Amino acid sequence: METKSAQVVIFSSGSQRNTILKLSEELEKKNCNCTLWTNLFTRQNDNSKFALLPTLLKKIPTFDFAIILATPDDSVNRIRDGVEENFQCMRDNVIFEIGLCVMALGANRTIILQNESVHLFDDLIGVSGVNNTETMLSASALGVKCFTYSDVKRLEQIYDPLVDYINSEMQVFSPVVIGAACSTAIGYYNMFIKRIVRGLDSPDFAMKDKEVRVLVPLYISSSIFKDIDDYYADNGFSKMTRKMDSGRDMSFYYKMENDSFIVCDIPTSIGASYQMAQDILSIEAADIDDVDSEKRFLMKEANMFYLTLKKLLAEELTNSKVKIVLERMCEN
Repeated sequence: METKSAQVVIFSSGSQRNTILKLSEELEKKNCNCTLWTNLFTRQNDNSKFALLPTLLKKIPTFDFAIILATPDDSVNRIRDGVEENFQCMRDNVIFEIGLCVMALGANRTIILQNESVHLFDDLIGVSGVNNTETMLSASALGVKCFTYSDVKRLEQIYDPLVDYINSEMQVFSPVVIGAACSTAIGYYNMFIKRIVRGLDSPDFAMKDKEVRVLVPLYISSSIFKDIDDYYADNGFSKMTRKMDSGRDMSFYYKMENDSFIVCDIPTSIGASYQMAQDILSIEAADIDDVDSEKRFLMKEANMFYLTLKKLLAEELTNSKVKIVLERMCEN
């Protein structure tokens, strides 16, 4: 299977631009494609004022991961329950960006690099820093992933575990709020895979060897439906309509191969992600002309669809005699 480079966006306060530039350069050496927050916004007229939020809403969902540098840029003095507290914290806009990233990418794909002197607020206590001996604790235990460091000069010590974590999380299901892939994959699993497997398990299909082959595209393009039809025709699959155990007709593509009855399906429901991406990327925003944002977004959606199905298939359908093969469909 083709290995996909992680698409990473990096956020920080304005005073840390040199730090995140160095971070991005190091991650690029380790097969990550990085974009700095400074490169999300248009700079055609530095004197003009424009809304930043539409650009963040538009661009964050197109990435696989977000890295947020939490540095002691502000000081807070507060009184809580009669006790006065003083501490250093990150900029309020950086805190806001953490929330946006969690909603768009999922908690386990939002990574905080926390200077150990930075206080994390109450809603982030569940992600308070782990030391370098604990950096590979699961994201599910911590919520948002968090790596700590003592000062910028020591930040390089977490480059390797950071990349290891990203590579690991690229291979697993990540529930997200923005994006159609997870929900459409669940619907496809329930409405097609379960039904076709139950049907093939019935006595009506007496063949000894039966297989359901599901191909998920690497990329969702505007020609996805034509590409699917062409694949069936080019690979010798014919359409069949049969009544299944529910009594309802079900259409699918099949062929006989070495005495095996093979059903092949390329989920058309994945096309919902294409329209959703068009809607999000059509938001009016003061962003740069990013020609790669659509492809980046739709590759991520296709990957999420695949990983969701992979997770569902691993958890269920273990008692069926039908062989289920889940693969990626290579581009022509």
